[in-house]
Amino acid sequence: MSEAGLQVHVLGEMTLISDGVRMDVPGSRKTRALLGYLLLQDRPVTREHLCELLWPHPDNPRAALRWSLTKLRSVLNTDVEHLKADRNSVVIEGLSDRVDLRRVDDLLRKPVDQVATEDLEAAAALFHGELLEGLEIPDCHRFNEWLIAYGESARRSRRLILETLTARLADDPEAALVHARPASPSTLSTKAPT
Repeated sequence: MSEAGLQVHVLGEMTLISDGVRMDVPGSRKTRALLGYLLLQDRPVTREHLCELLWPHPDNPRAALRWSLTKLRSVLNTDVEHLKADRNSVVIEGLSDRVDLRRVDDLLRKPVDQVATEDLEAAAALFHGELLEGLEIPDCHRFNEWLIAYGESARRSRRLILETLTARLADDPEAALVHARPASPSTLSTKAPT
């Protein structure tokens, strides 16, 4: 994996790294949740859906969404316009290969027995904790439901990777043991690689 450009970690505490330097993420939990949600979508998302997802109660959810998008633009659109929004929808483009979970998902699109061991080991190393750790939002039930479902999918991918590595490395017990008894995702370090 190249370390040049923006890298995004959503497996564990959300972390953004630009050219090897950790960036500040927006302080607002809902803005970080919006960023995580958009990064994991394959298509534009309507503003209405985003408001229902993250701002179900405020008097002016569209204003809250606009404020969060302004904060995200300052982070994502420094060199290239990754965050694009019009009156109806919002999308993040050009970063799917820079998001840890998206890279794991892409790797597992082919049968796991066709994936090289070193690629599986690199994928296993991307898991620094639960998906978007710490971004549950009490009053946003639809977002929390999405987070639970997507998080379970990420845990299944992690189990598949670790079980495959353990089987492949059976002739090397020390190497296999690393993958056979890893720390649970919630106890893994959430520090970004330097």
